Amino acid sequence: MNDSLSTIGFNNHIYEMLILSALKIKDCCSYEIHKKILEYSNNKLDISPNAVYTVIYKLHKSGMLTEHKKEYKNRTRLYYHITPAGEGHLNRLLHYYWVNTTLINMVLCKLEKEYDENKPQSII
Repeated sequence: MNDSLSTIGFNNHIYEMLILSALKIKDCCSYEIHKKILEYSNNKLDISPNAVYTVIYKLHKSGMLTEHKKEYKNRTRLYYHITPAGEGHLNRLLHYYWVNTTLINMVLCKLEKEYDENKPQSII
């Protein structure tokens, strides 16, 4: 996984950022992560469980997560743990996200102001 900020796609890593943020709090299985994202977004970010699992698989394969088995209601579940490399990746993603959303908001505000100042007046 290339962690250079210049190569991190703005939209491509939103799921990674959400999943790593959830795992920073505590070890979770993919189902718990899916439910937490859904709950904390007031059911607006309905990321499919398959998408969550796919991102987890990629993060695990890249050394960002480790996994361990845990019994839950007489079933064995895979729980994931964020590694120091995963925490570093999350910090870079969060920095990139906050810097870019701030810049996007700044541009949009200035464009909206310019539009308001230059919009044609209606003749009535």
